[in-house]
Amino acid sequence: MNVGDVVQLSRQATKAFLWRTAPLEVGWDVTYRCNARCTYCTNWTSHHPIMPLDQAEKLIERVARLGTFQVSLSGGEPLTRKDIVEIVRAVRQAGMRCALVSNGSLGREALYRELMEAGLSTLVFSLDGATPETHERFRHGTSFEKLIASIRTCERLIAEYGYPTRIATNTVLTNSNVEEIPKIAELVRSLGVKDFKFQPVWRQHYTREHLAHLTGDDFNDVYGFTQDNEPLLARAVELIREAGSSNHPDFTDRIPDFYLGTERAKELPCYALRAFFSIDADGNVMPCGKVQHPLGNILDDVWEKDPGAMFETPEAKSLMRELAHQSCGGCAAVAYMERNMLMESIKSPRKLAQIVAKRVTR
Repeated sequence: MNVGDVVQLSRQATKAFLWRTAPLEVGWDVTYRCNARCTYCTNWTSHHPIMPLDQAEKLIERVARLGTFQVSLSGGEPLTRKDIVEIVRAVRQAGMRCALVSNGSLGREALYRELMEAGLSTLVFSLDGATPETHERFRHGTSFEKLIASIRTCERLIAEYGYPTRIATNTVLTNSNVEEIPKIAELVRSLGVKDFKFQPVWRQHYTREHLAHLTGDDFNDVYGFTQDNEPLLARAVELIREAGSSNHPDFTDRIPDFYLGTERAKELPCYALRAFFSIDADGNVMPCGKVQHPLGNILDDVWEKDPGAMFETPEAKSLMRELAHQSCGGCAAVAYMERNMLMESIKSPRKLAQIVAKRVTR
């Protein structure tokens, strides 16, 4: 990051500590269309029309006016959008960094090159195993071989052309791949990936039509992380530590707490709606992917003059304070919990220095 980035982050973080909405990062589901049928995800079951590019550009402009540092594009599979390169370019031209999460099954060299030339900051590939069998067990419709080929292609493009894009992987942990953590770490390192994380499976808001074989009580039983399976939880923590992953160490330590329902899972303040929030495929603003409580649609005319006004209502302020105390029960998702930990680390210069040093030396 350059000096300007550091100044912007500092300014936004200060506002967030003062209970102002100052997003360091906004997660945006640019589509719910997906070639995969992952059993722990529900987005692909939604039948939303694709937001037209002119509306997407309007959304990006309004998000930028909030002082947002980074927009993370997800879905669905973002690469199903034919205009995904234009969206990435629009985010960058609006002065924000842009990250994108992909299952790696649809990309081709020409598209990856276009994304990097458009200014894509980070490309995160979803990798759930060290073998096709493990990776594809719950990620139905994806291809392990195509994913590996995509990672190789991207790392080669970066080496050949000097693109500043960072390649990373994220692994959703289940009972089928915990023991493969060392092999997954070995695999991604062999591909040239330095940043890789492990995220235990977590229950989204799901439709019964999608997960008809599950109930709210046995979701975690299917994937192995339950209150009755402390050995598996402990094993996951042990292997993640040994793997040398990019996971925040405090997050790794708290994994069992979330599933065991301890108070420790809820003691860390949440910065949803202050430093982070989510936008769905229709433009509705949510605290995060777990808390589906819409504040409004950022594309509505009422927010044209002042997009930040939706965060200043009594309802929004009340929700911010409820979430700050983890009223949702705490979060096991590495993407959310780690952001909260980074925000708290700002209050401790020593911890923040350790985190920065680790990131820089990777």
